[in-house]
Amino acid sequence: MPQENDEQTKSTPALGSASIISRDELLSQLRSTRELSIAEFRAGVPSMRTVRELQQSFTQHFLGWCETFPALLARYPEHLVRKGFQPEEVERELEGVVSDIREEAKSWFSLACDGELISPEWRWPAWLMEYPTKANSPNARMPLELIAGRRLDAGAGEILRALGHRFEEKLTPASAPSFAARKERERADEPAAPATSVTGVPNPPHSEDYRSIWYQGKWHGLKERRAKIVEAVHQEHKRGVPEVSYKFIMRKVGTPQSRLPDSFRKCPLWGTFITHGSTRGTVRLDWPDTPSLQK
Repeated sequence: MPQENDEQTKSTPALGSASIISRDELLSQLRSTRELSIAEFRAGVPSMRTVRELQQSFTQHFLGWCETFPALLARYPEHLVRKGFQPEEVERELEGVVSDIREEAKSWFSLACDGELISPEWRWPAWLMEYPTKANSPNARMPLELIAGRRLDAGAGEILRALGHRFEEKLTPASAPSFAARKERERADEPAAPATSVTGVPNPPHSEDYRSIWYQGKWHGLKERRAKIVEAVHQEHKRGVPEVSYKFIMRKVGTPQSRLPDSFRKCPLWGTFITHGSTRGTVRLDWPDTPSLQK
């Protein structure tokens, strides 16, 4: 078994931040981390004495390599979107990538155990016959030198299943839920951009949280309490109520002991956009959809 120097086998590095330009480059990066992970595992094998030690190291190094999947897969679909792929095309490409990664995982097993890529003739080591060996297994403390023989079947798929869900979890950024479905949900969660009428006025003339409002041809920002007051007044306007009392609005926003005008002190929109109603202690908004008082 070839020995690796300490610098090569210190640890499996995280993937770089450079943009991935193709599936070939993505898999090339994956293989690079695979080779380093395998070198690290193989370098430690001579110091192991029992089946249990060997299988524990095998598991730790393989799952450590799987930790590189999420960052790699997260960048790839975003690159495809920038290249103009439609969600369905992105999903098909990701399915292909995930299939390739599963094959690379099988190759990790063969390279770690035999130093050769999987082929129809590949035989796995006997110490993987009962993978994973439990701590209380009769074979757990068996010296490695007493284990002989190899199985004739290529059983990397069985090992993947034995490793449980952690391998698959690292593939979920690409495999489940589907990329297309996730993108549709993300778009649905985004606040819709205000539509613009033929007069150039945004519709609605406010952000979802009322922190930005459109008045006299431009956007104005509001502090949180002011935005809540404007929203409360506007909700009444949409019910057809032209003017609302200060006390009613302040109760709605959760500050019944405060005076509404005090919340707009030094605000340039007080007296113009939000202003006194026709009767004492009431307020109204100067927006096109504000209901008119009956004469």
